[in-house]
Formats: sequence, C-alpha cells, structure tokens
Amino acid sequence: MSAWSAVGQPADSSAPPPARLETAFADPLVDFDANMTALKVRTWTDGEARMMLLEGDAQLSVGAYGFRGSAIVVRIENQPTDLGTVRHVAAYFRDARSLTGAGGSTEAGLGETDGRNPLANGGERPGLLVTASTLGKIKINEPGSFDAVARAPVEAKTLIDEALERLTAHRTAVQRPGLRVPEPQEISAATVIRKQRRRSQIEEEQRRLYDAVANPDPDALADATPTEAPEAETSVLPARGAVAYAMDSWSAQPGDDETAVSLIGDVSLVFEDYRDGRVVTLRAERVVMFVANDEEENDPFAGGAISGGGQVDAGALRGVYLEDNAIVSDGDYTVRAPRMYYDLARNRATLLDAVFYTFDVQRQVPLYLRADTIRQTSATDFNATQARLTTSEFGTPHFSIGAGELTLQQVERPGGQRGGLFTARDATLNVGDVPVFYWPEVSAYADDSPLRSVNGSFSSNQGVEARTTWDLFAMLGKTRPENLDAELNLDYLGESGPAIGLNGEYESRRNLGEFRGYLLLDDSGEDEIGGREINQEDEVRGIALARHREYLPANLELTLEGAFVSDPTLLEEFFPREAAAGKLFETSAYLKWQEGNQSLDALATTNLSGFVEQLDELQSQGFYVERFPEATHRVIGGSLLGDQLTWNSQTSLSQLRIVAEDETPGDRGFNDVDAQAFFGINADVSFEDRNDAAGFPDRSILRFDTRQELSLPMAAGPIDITPYVVGRLTAYDDDFDDFGNADGEQVRAWGEAGLRLGTQLSKADGNVRSNSLDVNGIRHIIEPGVTLFLNGSTIDPDDLPEFDDDVESIAQGAGVKLGAVNTWQTRRGGPGRERTVDWITLQTDFVLRSDDADTETDIARFFDYRPEFSVGGDHFYGELLWMVTDTLGAAGQVTHSFESDRVAQWRAGINLDHTPRLNSFVAYEEIDVLDSQLLTWGFNYRLTTKYRVGFQQTLDFAEEDSRDISLTIDRKLPRWTLRVRVGFDEIDDDQTVGVTLIPDGRDGGSNAFGL
Repeated sequence: MSAWSAVGQPADSSAPPPARLETAFADPLVDFDANMTALKVRTWTDGEARMMLLEGDAQLSVGAYGFRGSAIVVRIENQPTDLGTVRHVAAYFRDARSLTGAGGSTEAGLGETDGRNPLANGGERPGLLVTASTLGKIKINEPGSFDAVARAPVEAKTLIDEALERLTAHRTAVQRPGLRVPEPQEISAATVIRKQRRRSQIEEEQRRLYDAVANPDPDALADATPTEAPEAETSVLPARGAVAYAMDSWSAQPGDDETAVSLIGDVSLVFEDYRDGRVVTLRAERVVMFVANDEEENDPFAGGAISGGGQVDAGALRGVYLEDNAIVSDGDYTVRAPRMYYDLARNRATLLDAVFYTFDVQRQVPLYLRADTIRQTSATDFNATQARLTTSEFGTPHFSIGAGELTLQQVERPGGQRGGLFTARDATLNVGDVPVFYWPEVSAYADDSPLRSVNGSFSSNQGVEARTTWDLFAMLGKTRPENLDAELNLDYLGESGPAIGLNGEYESRRNLGEFRGYLLLDDSGEDEIGGREINQEDEVRGIALARHREYLPANLELTLEGAFVSDPTLLEEFFPREAAAGKLFETSAYLKWQEGNQSLDALATTNLSGFVEQLDELQSQGFYVERFPEATHRVIGGSLLGDQLTWNSQTSLSQLRIVAEDETPGDRGFNDVDAQAFFGINADVSFEDRNDAAGFPDRSILRFDTRQELSLPMAAGPIDITPYVVGRLTAYDDDFDDFGNADGEQVRAWGEAGLRLGTQLSKADGNVRSNSLDVNGIRHIIEPGVTLFLNGSTIDPDDLPEFDDDVESIAQGAGVKLGAVNTWQTRRGGPGRERTVDWITLQTDFVLRSDDADTETDIARFFDYRPEFSVGGDHFYGELLWMVTDTLGAAGQVTHSFESDRVAQWRAGINLDHTPRLNSFVAYEEIDVLDSQLLTWGFNYRLTTKYRVGFQQTLDFAEEDSRDISLTIDRKLPRWTLRVRVGFDEIDDDQTVGVTLIPDGRDGGSNAFGL
C-alpha cells in the first residue's frame, strides 16, 4: 500500500493492520519524511497535537506520494512506540491535485488501484482529506514566510473548522467500515421537515434525469451505429482501468442489460488508465452513469446502498450523461458545458453550448473554443459547429475566428510540445461579434493567428492605405511544414492601388533560406523621393528575392541568390530600410570549401534589374560590377618557421564587367547639387554617359590579384611588438589608357611595411566611493597603441577604374596612428548581486598622414587592421561610452580634420530610464560637409498595464524646421496590441495617421521588407 490514504469514503476493512502498532487513523506505517512547502506557513498547538496552515502553492508529500492545494490544514500527533516515534499526519486540502510526476496512492474504500491514485495527474476534488503515519521527520522546506501563533488564525477559521469536522467524521467512520457517521438521536421537527423536503427534491431531480436520458434531445446524443471497441489510447474516455466517483446522494434504476445510476450533488468522476497514466476528470451537479450488468461482479450496486462514493471498472460503463455546470478535463484541455453525453459504446461524445480551453505552455498562449455543439471522436479529436476560436478569455472577445464547422486536434508539435491544430470551414475574422473578413477554409496551429498583422493609415501623399499580413499555410487550409514559415500580404496602397506579397523563411540541419516577393498591380501614384515627385502611370511594379544556403559533404557550402527590382525608385519609396542598409541585391552562386584556416571559393554574380538598387552602393560607385566568375583562395593565421611567423594570404582570379544604368541621378531623386557632390555630374546626365566620358571599360576585364602578409609577433617586457610586411600584385588584361593610365601599365605592384606596438596597464583603488555617480571602487585600464606604416604603388589609384574598393583604391604614402583606450571599471549591485561594469570607456586616436596620401575625403577614417583601407588625411577621432548609472547612459563620437581645421562630424546622445515605466532619450548629430544639424529626442511611457505612449521628433537646425515627428499609442488587448501612429515627414511633405493590429509575438511589420 502507499504512504497515503485518501479519505472521506469508507475504509478498506480487508487491509491487515500494521505490525506492532495500532494507529489512530488506521494508516499503513512507512518510514519516509513528510515534506511540506508553501509561500506562507502558520503553526499553533491544539492540546498535544501540532496544527499548521499552509497557504499559497501548498504541497505535502510522503515518499513518492503527494498532493498540492491552494491551502492545507495539517494536524500532527506523535505516538511513542517500540519502533520509535510515529507521527500521525492528517492533511485537509483545498483544491486538491496530485503532485506532477508523483507516484500513485491508495483510496480508502476503493481498494488497491494498482498503485495509482484516481485523483492524480490533474484530477481535482475540493476538500480532500488524506492521512499518513510515518517514522520519518516532519520537514518544512524554505517557506516564503513563517509565523508561529498561539492559536488558530481567525481569518482561516472556516477552513480549519471544516478540516477538523472532516477528520472527526473520518475517525468515526474507520471504526465502523461501510457506514456513515450516525446522526444525533434528538433532532427538531424543523430539521425533519427540511430533510423530507430535500429528499423529495432529490427524488424529483432523479426522475427528471431518467426522463432526459430515456427521451434525449436528438442533438444531444450520438446517433451512429455501434462500432468495435476503440483503442484505449484513442477512446474519448479511458476505456480500461477504474472510474472513481463521489457525490452527495444517489439512486439506481436496474435494467435488463444495464443499470442507470443517478448521482446528485457535487458529483466527481475520475477515469484513470493504469497502463498509460491517462486521467480524465468529469464534474457536474447531476450525472447518470449507464453500467453494464452482464455479470454480477460488474454491478457495483448489487450489494445495496453506497455511502459518498466508490469505484467501477471503466470497461463496464456504456455511457455517462452530465448536466448543470458540467466540466471535463484531462490536464491538457478542459471543456465546460451545460450538458454532455459520452457514448462510450460508440466512442464519441456530444457537448452542447460548450467552451473548450487549453493552454500552450511553451508559447504561453491560451486557446478558447466556444460552439453550439462540440463532438469528440477520440481522446484528441474534436468537431464543433457554429464555433468561435480565440485566445481571449472574454465571452465576447475583441478578435476571434468564426466557423460554420471547425475541427480541432491535439497533436505533438516539433520540439515535443503538444498543441492544437484546427481547420475552420466558412471561416470569418470577427471584431467583437461583427465578421469583417471571409475565407473558405483556414488551417493552422491554434496558437498561431492566421492574421499576423493589419495596418490601416491615411497619408496626405498616398491617401487611404490598408495592409494585412496572413499565415500563408493557414489561408491555404494546409498544415504548416516543420521549419518553414510563409506569410501572405494583401494590401491596398492608396493611389498606388492594390498589392500582393509573399515572404517566408526556412531552416533545417542541412540548409536554410528566405524568399520575398511584392507586386503592385496597377500603380498610378507618385513616388516622393528626395523632395521630388516621380509619377507612375498604370505601372506594374514589383520585387522578388530568394536566398538559399546548402551545407554539402566534404566541408562544402553552396549559397544561391536571386533578386529583381522592377524600377529604380521602388525600394526607396516602399522599402526604405532595404534601400538604405539592406544586403546588396544581386543574382549569384557561391561555392566555398573551408578546412582549418584555409578556404577556396568560387563566385558568379550578375544584376537582373539593370541598375543599382540600393543607395549606399549607388552613392559609393554609381554602377554595378558583375563577376563571371571569381575564384579566391585564402589563408588566415597560417604558421611559418615553427610558429615564429604569421602568414595571411588572399589570391583571386576574376572576370569583371562594369554595368552602368542609363537612368540619371534625377530619376533617382537627386538634384544638381547632390548629383555633383556624389557623382560629379548634373542630375540630367545618365550614369552610363558618365562612365563612357570617364573612359570606364565597356567589356569584361580579367584580373589577377594576390596579397601576402607576414608578421612577426614578439614581446619586450610588457610591450607587444609586431613588425609586418605586405606585398600585393595585381594584373589586368587591359591597359586602361582611355581611363587616364598614361603609361598603359597592366601590372600593379603594391607594398607596405609597418610596425604595431601595444601594451596594457592597470591600477585599482577600492576606496573610491560616490553614491551620486554610483561608484564603488575604481579600476583603470589603459591600452595604448602605435601603428606605423609606409606603403607605395607602381600605379596611382586614380589611374585605375574601381572594380573593388579594397583592391583598386588602396592607399599609398606613410602614416602613424597614436591611440589609447581608457577603461574605468567599478562594482555595482547589492550583496550577492555584485558585478563589474565598464563605467567609462574612452577611445582617442591621432592619425597623421604623409602629403602623398589621399586627403580628399571629408570624413577621415582609419582601419588599424588594414591601414591601406584608411581614408582621409591628418585627423583626430574620439569615442566615449559612459554608463553614468544603471539607468543613465551617455555616448559621443567626434572626428576633427586637421586638413580643413574643422570638426568633420560629431554626435552625442543620452538615454535615461526615469522609472521602470518611463524612458527618454536625446541625440544630436552634426555633419559639416552635408550642412546637417539634427536633434532627435523622444520618450516611451507605459501609462498603465494596457497603455503605452511613444513620441519622437527630429529637429533640423540647419533648415530651422522640424524634419519629422511621430506619436505612437499602444493599447494592449488580450493577446493583441492595437497601435495608433501619427506622423509628419517634412522632407516628403507627408502627414500620416495609421492604425496597426499586432498579435503577441509579432513585431508589427506588415511585410518582411519593412513596409
């Protein structure tokens, strides 16, 4: 027998008494500690007994057996014996549940149950009394709070009185197994009248129940013909094992083949399959059980009256009818309905006006299914009519999916988690009770909303716009494949008309990839680019992009890309983030082999669009370079002469062709001033004409390039010294005489010699304290460094067309960089939470270049790892990061050019968390060459748990005007966020008011390109 006996039913008189000990509660004696935990524990004495009240996630276990509840009243009595001190424990649980993963138990009055408890694994029975007798110790493990009081706490008097009353009744019952506690002999006439009235009410309820079952509602009972017995694993209720039941009163109506048993008053039925551990609990105020009585031993009621409850073999039940607040749960799901009927012979159930509930633990998302009728056909399959599916607990949810017919399956999802998979036919998207969208069939996992986001806005430039993002597989009525996600965009873009998009991504052990597509079906709007209006006349416009990477055997990796954009301004107008900072749009194939520190790769690229799509590539070169093909071998960190020398090598052979578009800078939104600044031409001159005039080659060029670097790391005391030499040879099959290479040389030799010096110094002072600066001790780390270099080339970079910035445009001349990184560290955090943080980090670099270096760049930059990539002349660069406190941070950056004796650019900003609910920021940036002076400030404020406000404004001091301003208000809905945004863009003279609806777990972007 187990350590526990759950009581409230007659005791099992057949169990032999424990050896040498007559226990007070007739429990088996064990030798395990009794362990208790709770958020709050209070203790007092009652005579010689010790009383305890455990509140808040209270748990009590003995050995492998245990229960939990919202509160537990515990009474402990000690009994000296020749075996030692026996501790008799009686525990009364409110909202009792079996501990997850606990072993079984024995129900008193139910006999041995194969070591399992009919209330385990999610079953629930308020007011459960359990007892145990143990030679072990009583342990209270880490209570949240502990309070010793002289007597029972007054506020818990009702629960304590109920517990003691149940314990008294149990002690009396175990003395006379099978009988209830006798009622007092002297009772009043009023009590007799009340009991007679109650007996009449019970008899009337029983007659009505029998009538409901004998003449059922046609929709309430399954009408299929009998089938073979279902598999135990798929039956709607466990078809093998035991069914424990409890109630206030009962009566039976025998029949030829079965007995109809009426249970009334707080009825509980617990089905448990002992083999697979499946447990289903049913509760209602009134229940009728149909019990087969083919064999006498299958009729548990043949012996006459039962008291409070009992058990029956699950295989003997043919059906169960429940009404009045009927609830069924198996731990994974719960269904509540006014009426339910389980036809166990036909393995189906009908639940009327039902509410189905389940919860995805991994994603922390609930699921509610409300329907006129829910039919269950297996342990995991449900079918509903006139259904509404939602993640909101409200009776009328903000958003829901309606369906004429809906099927829901409990399935195992990738990763081992269980979840719901639904298919809805004649599906509607409902806002409140109003359907706003219809689709013939939708299929998806229950926690995945088919609607990913919806965005409506009004723009002074574009007019009314609406953008929606949908789960593609859900809209196709298909289950989403593992490791693949795809979205469908259905948009209306005002004057630009309707648009449709498709995007997705996938990943597996051997490959990964993404695909994007967007199509404007009939664009008659205007693109606002750089303050200029570019009209579209019934144009079909679009973008397509696909990227795939495959991991092959033998350390090979294949990457394929394809990209196309219909016209030059599409990205900048509709996908500004991709236009400004996205990966280069190109069609390419890339094969790489890598082993250790060596790699060999082959690359072939082309441009299908016929122009440079992204702004950074356009403004740096103004054309696209095809590689058809290019092969490169690399060695990184190779070792020579017994690890004394470090060798880095890169060698490539390339077939290159410059492709210039026939569009003009004006077509891309540049005026004459900007076109001259960036491209050296007026806005109405095409890029192709510019290249022709400059003498760029109009054919493919074969180029061989090799770069070899040797370095000798050494140390002199604390100083690290690394001298290095670099040699580079580049050869072409063209002399570029039209480009300006007067000597017509086809081979360029380039070399560099340099020296790097560095060290680290530190000093700590633990006595430095400052509450205002949040400083607790200081450690100062100084990392000074010097880089000296001298390089030269046989061909001036200006005499070569720039196929690659890091090949043709490498610098020449001499230079030195003197720099240091200063870091001040301190300790922060309370006792037990102390950590070291970088309080202040300051980088300062002075760079001096020889006169023959290229100093034309307005904003200089030095790259220490490859000085030949550096641009600009003499300059100072500084960067500051200051974590003032844990809630206040500041950063700044400045570049001062000694060539022009002015600050080329500088920026500074601070970020402050005023409270956990309020954050603000301010940043200023000034770029001298662009005459740009921008101040950006804003804040984010969480007003309540449901509302958040965000504000941002950018002020242009050069133009003495507000550049753009935006206000965002978020309203948190159940599992959704409603976002309202008001914005004004001074550059494009555009005012926008937008509303976005975002499900939890989504970022709110209406498509993958950031539209």
